[in-house]
Amino acid sequence: MSASDAVLRDLRASLARIERGTGGDATLPPISLTPPIDDHLPGGGLARGALHEVQASDLGAGLALCTLILSRTDGPVLWISAHAEGVWAPGLHALGLRADRLLQASYRQPADGLWTMEEALRSPALGGAVLQMDRLDMTASRRLQLAAEGSPRVGLLLRNVAEHGPSSAVSRWRVASLADAAAHHAGGWTCFAAAPDGQAAGMSAGMKVRWRSRRPPSQNTREPPLPGPVPALPPSGPAATPAS
Repeated sequence: MSASDAVLRDLRASLARIERGTGGDATLPPISLTPPIDDHLPGGGLARGALHEVQASDLGAGLALCTLILSRTDGPVLWISAHAEGVWAPGLHALGLRADRLLQASYRQPADGLWTMEEALRSPALGGAVLQMDRLDMTASRRLQLAAEGSPRVGLLLRNVAEHGPSSAVSRWRVASLADAAAHHAGGWTCFAAAPDGQAAGMSAGMKVRWRSRRPPSQNTREPPLPGPVPALPPSGPAATPAS
Protein backbone atom coordinates (compact mmCIF):
# COMPACT_ATOMS: atom_id res chain seq x y z
CA MET A 1 0.00 0.00 0.00
CA SER A 2 1.42 3.41 -0.99
CA ALA A 3 1.70 6.38 1.37
CA SER A 4 -1.17 8.13 -0.40
CA ASP A 5 -3.36 5.04 0.00
CA ALA A 6 -2.57 4.94 3.72
CA VAL A 7 -3.46 8.63 4.11
CA LEU A 8 -6.73 8.07 2.24
CA ARG A 9 -7.60 5.06 4.44
CA ASP A 10 -6.92 7.06 7.62
CA LEU A 11 -9.11 9.89 6.31
CA ARG A 12 -11.95 7.47 5.61
CA ALA A 13 -11.61 6.08 9.14
CA SER A 14 -11.79 9.58 10.63
CA LEU A 15 -14.85 10.49 8.56
CA ALA A 16 -16.56 7.22 9.50
CA ARG A 17 -16.00 7.88 13.21
CA ILE A 18 -17.46 11.37 12.84
CA GLU A 19 -20.49 10.08 10.92
CA ARG A 20 -21.37 7.31 13.35
CA GLY A 21 -20.42 9.07 16.57
CA THR A 22 -18.92 6.59 19.03
CA GLY A 23 -19.55 3.43 16.98
CA GLY A 24 -16.66 0.96 17.23
CA ASP A 25 -13.71 0.89 19.60
CA ALA A 26 -10.78 2.61 17.90
CA THR A 27 -8.37 1.45 20.64
CA LEU A 28 -8.73 -2.21 19.62
CA PRO A 29 -7.31 -3.72 16.44
CA PRO A 30 -10.05 -4.35 13.88
CA ILE A 31 -10.97 -7.81 12.67
CA SER A 32 -8.99 -8.62 9.55
CA LEU A 33 -11.03 -10.39 6.87
CA THR A 34 -8.65 -10.49 3.92
CA PRO A 35 -6.39 -7.73 2.54
CA PRO A 36 -8.42 -6.80 -0.57
CA ILE A 37 -11.44 -6.16 1.69
CA ASP A 38 -9.52 -4.69 4.65
CA ASP A 39 -7.89 -2.04 2.45
CA HIS A 40 -11.30 -0.48 1.76
CA LEU A 41 -12.63 -0.54 5.32
CA PRO A 42 -12.23 2.33 7.80
CA GLY A 43 -9.38 1.42 10.13
CA GLY A 44 -8.19 -1.42 7.90
CA GLY A 45 -10.69 -4.03 9.03
CA LEU A 46 -14.07 -4.68 10.63
CA ALA A 47 -14.55 -2.58 13.78
CA ARG A 48 -14.82 -4.30 17.14
CA GLY A 49 -17.18 -2.95 19.76
CA ALA A 50 -19.83 -2.50 17.09
CA LEU A 51 -22.92 -3.96 15.46
CA HIS A 52 -22.63 -5.01 11.81
CA GLU A 53 -25.59 -5.98 9.63
CA VAL A 54 -25.50 -8.79 7.06
CA GLN A 55 -28.32 -8.65 4.51
CA ALA A 56 -28.47 -12.05 2.83
CA SER A 57 -30.11 -12.84 -0.50
CA ASP A 58 -29.93 -16.47 0.61
CA LEU A 59 -29.24 -17.94 4.02
CA GLY A 60 -26.14 -19.85 2.95
CA ALA A 61 -24.32 -16.68 1.92
CA GLY A 62 -25.29 -14.96 5.17
CA LEU A 63 -24.07 -17.90 7.23
CA ALA A 64 -20.78 -17.90 5.33
CA LEU A 65 -19.99 -14.22 5.91
CA CYS A 66 -21.00 -14.37 9.59
CA THR A 67 -18.81 -17.44 10.04
CA LEU A 68 -15.88 -15.71 8.32
CA ILE A 69 -16.14 -12.86 10.82
CA LEU A 70 -16.72 -14.94 13.95
CA SER A 71 -13.84 -17.29 13.14
CA ARG A 72 -11.53 -14.31 13.52
CA THR A 73 -12.67 -13.40 17.03
CA ASP A 74 -11.40 -14.82 20.32
CA GLY A 75 -13.25 -17.06 22.74
CA PRO A 76 -16.75 -18.56 22.56
CA VAL A 77 -19.39 -17.03 20.29
CA LEU A 78 -23.17 -17.15 20.58
CA TRP A 79 -25.52 -17.82 17.63
CA ILE A 80 -29.14 -16.78 18.29
CA SER A 81 -31.94 -17.88 15.97
CA ALA A 82 -35.69 -18.30 15.96
CA HIS A 83 -35.37 -22.00 15.13
CA ALA A 84 -34.94 -24.52 17.93
CA GLU A 85 -32.60 -26.61 15.77
CA GLY A 86 -30.27 -23.62 15.33
CA VAL A 87 -27.35 -23.84 12.91
CA TRP A 88 -25.41 -27.00 12.02
CA ALA A 89 -22.17 -26.80 14.00
CA PRO A 90 -20.13 -29.17 11.74
CA GLY A 91 -21.06 -26.99 8.77
CA LEU A 92 -19.72 -23.87 10.45
CA HIS A 93 -16.65 -25.81 11.56
CA ALA A 94 -15.95 -26.62 7.91
CA LEU A 95 -15.99 -22.87 7.25
CA GLY A 96 -13.45 -22.12 9.96
CA LEU A 97 -15.44 -21.73 13.20
CA ARG A 98 -14.51 -24.55 15.57
CA ALA A 99 -17.50 -26.39 16.99
CA ASP A 100 -16.13 -26.12 20.54
CA ARG A 101 -16.37 -22.31 20.31
CA LEU A 102 -20.00 -22.26 19.22
CA LEU A 103 -22.85 -21.71 21.68
CA GLN A 104 -26.46 -21.60 20.47
CA ALA A 105 -29.70 -20.11 21.73
CA SER A 106 -33.17 -19.86 20.24
CA TYR A 107 -36.13 -17.56 20.89
CA ARG A 108 -39.87 -17.61 20.31
CA GLN A 109 -40.62 -13.92 20.69
CA PRO A 110 -38.48 -11.18 19.08
CA ALA A 111 -38.17 -9.41 22.43
CA ASP A 112 -36.50 -12.52 23.86
CA GLY A 113 -34.03 -12.69 20.98
CA LEU A 114 -33.14 -9.01 21.36
CA TRP A 115 -32.65 -9.39 25.11
CA THR A 116 -30.38 -12.40 24.60
CA MET A 117 -28.30 -10.55 22.00
CA GLU A 118 -27.97 -7.48 24.20
CA GLU A 119 -26.78 -9.56 27.15
CA ALA A 120 -24.35 -11.47 24.92
CA LEU A 121 -22.76 -8.25 23.67
CA ARG A 122 -22.20 -7.16 27.26
CA SER A 123 -20.72 -10.49 28.39
CA PRO A 124 -16.92 -10.53 28.79
CA ALA A 125 -17.02 -14.31 28.36
CA LEU A 126 -17.88 -14.04 24.65
CA GLY A 127 -15.94 -12.89 21.60
CA GLY A 128 -19.03 -12.10 19.55
CA ALA A 129 -22.64 -12.95 18.79
CA VAL A 130 -25.01 -13.32 15.84
CA LEU A 131 -28.73 -12.59 15.92
CA GLN A 132 -30.87 -13.94 13.09
CA MET A 133 -33.84 -11.58 12.95
CA ASP A 134 -35.39 -10.05 9.85
CA ARG A 135 -37.49 -7.32 11.42
CA LEU A 136 -36.52 -4.88 14.14
CA ASP A 137 -36.79 -1.13 14.57
CA MET A 138 -34.16 1.57 14.99
CA THR A 139 -34.60 1.65 18.76
CA ALA A 140 -33.85 -2.07 19.07
CA SER A 141 -30.80 -1.91 16.80
CA ARG A 142 -29.52 1.15 18.65
CA ARG A 143 -29.72 -0.75 21.95
CA LEU A 144 -27.62 -3.52 20.41
CA GLN A 145 -25.05 -1.04 19.11
CA LEU A 146 -24.81 0.61 22.54
CA ALA A 147 -24.38 -2.81 24.19
CA ALA A 148 -21.41 -3.57 21.94
CA GLU A 149 -19.68 -0.19 22.17
CA GLY A 150 -16.48 0.01 24.18
CA SER A 151 -16.00 -3.77 24.19
CA PRO A 152 -13.73 -6.11 22.18
CA ARG A 153 -16.79 -8.00 20.97
CA VAL A 154 -18.48 -7.89 17.59
CA GLY A 155 -22.24 -8.12 17.04
CA LEU A 156 -23.73 -9.41 13.80
CA LEU A 157 -27.34 -8.94 12.75
CA LEU A 158 -28.26 -11.47 10.04
CA ARG A 159 -31.33 -10.49 8.03
CA ASN A 160 -33.08 -11.42 4.80
CA VAL A 161 -32.26 -8.73 2.25
CA ALA A 162 -35.95 -8.49 1.32
CA GLU A 163 -36.87 -7.62 4.91
CA HIS A 164 -34.10 -5.18 5.72
CA GLY A 165 -34.90 -1.72 7.03
CA PRO A 166 -33.21 1.13 8.91
CA SER A 167 -30.75 0.14 11.61
CA SER A 168 -27.96 1.59 13.74
CA ALA A 169 -25.36 -0.89 12.50
CA VAL A 170 -21.89 0.55 11.88
CA SER A 171 -21.65 -1.33 8.58
CA ARG A 172 -24.19 -3.09 6.39
CA TRP A 173 -23.25 -5.88 3.99
CA ARG A 174 -25.21 -7.46 1.17
CA VAL A 175 -24.25 -11.03 0.31
CA ALA A 176 -25.38 -13.63 -2.20
CA SER A 177 -24.18 -17.12 -3.11
CA LEU A 178 -22.28 -17.56 -6.37
CA ALA A 179 -21.87 -20.46 -8.75
CA ASP A 180 -18.16 -20.92 -9.50
CA ALA A 181 -17.22 -23.72 -11.87
CA ALA A 182 -13.50 -23.62 -11.03
CA ALA A 183 -14.15 -23.71 -7.29
CA HIS A 184 -16.70 -26.51 -7.67
CA HIS A 185 -14.19 -28.56 -9.70
CA ALA A 186 -11.51 -28.05 -7.02
CA GLY A 187 -13.86 -29.10 -4.23
CA GLY A 188 -13.92 -27.77 -0.70
CA TRP A 189 -14.69 -24.18 -1.69
CA THR A 190 -17.58 -21.90 -0.71
CA CYS A 191 -18.22 -18.89 -2.93
CA PHE A 192 -20.26 -15.77 -2.29
CA ALA A 193 -20.35 -12.11 -3.27
CA ALA A 194 -20.14 -9.43 -0.58
CA ALA A 195 -20.58 -5.68 -0.88
CA PRO A 196 -20.80 -3.07 1.88
CA ASP A 197 -23.96 -1.01 1.52
CA GLY A 198 -22.61 2.50 1.03
CA GLN A 199 -19.89 2.06 3.65
CA ALA A 200 -16.62 1.59 1.80
CA ALA A 201 -15.60 3.61 -1.22
CA GLY A 202 -13.94 1.54 -3.90
CA MET A 203 -16.00 -1.59 -3.21
CA SER A 204 -19.24 -0.51 -4.81
CA ALA A 205 -18.97 -3.37 -7.30
CA GLY A 206 -18.60 -5.89 -4.50
CA MET A 207 -16.13 -8.68 -3.93
CA LYS A 208 -16.17 -12.34 -4.86
CA VAL A 209 -15.05 -14.42 -1.88
CA ARG A 210 -13.80 -17.98 -2.29
CA TRP A 211 -13.47 -19.85 0.96
CA ARG A 212 -11.41 -23.02 1.34
CA SER A 213 -13.33 -25.32 3.69
CA ARG A 214 -11.55 -27.36 6.33
CA ARG A 215 -10.88 -31.00 5.43
CA PRO A 216 -10.34 -34.02 7.65
CA PRO A 217 -6.59 -34.75 8.14
CA SER A 218 -6.89 -37.97 6.12
CA GLN A 219 -8.23 -36.13 3.10
CA ASN A 220 -5.13 -34.79 1.34
CA THR A 221 -6.55 -34.19 -2.13
CA ARG A 222 -4.46 -31.63 -3.98
CA GLU A 223 -6.41 -28.63 -5.20
CA PRO A 224 -5.61 -26.78 -8.45
CA PRO A 225 -4.72 -23.09 -8.03
CA LEU A 226 -7.43 -20.50 -8.45
CA PRO A 227 -7.37 -18.61 -11.76
CA GLY A 228 -6.15 -15.04 -11.52
CA PRO A 229 -4.26 -13.23 -8.74
CA VAL A 230 -5.27 -14.26 -5.22
CA PRO A 231 -3.56 -12.95 -2.06
CA ALA A 232 -1.56 -15.35 0.10
CA LEU A 233 -3.82 -16.55 2.93
CA PRO A 234 -3.56 -18.98 5.86
CA PRO A 235 -5.26 -22.40 5.58
CA SER A 236 -9.05 -22.37 5.79
CA GLY A 237 -9.10 -18.64 5.14
CA PRO A 238 -11.00 -16.54 2.62
CA ALA A 239 -9.70 -15.42 -0.74
CA ALA A 240 -11.28 -12.30 -2.17
CA THR A 241 -11.18 -10.98 -5.72
CA PRO A 242 -13.22 -8.20 -7.31
CA ALA A 243 -16.58 -9.49 -8.47
CA SER A 244 -17.08 -9.39 -12.19
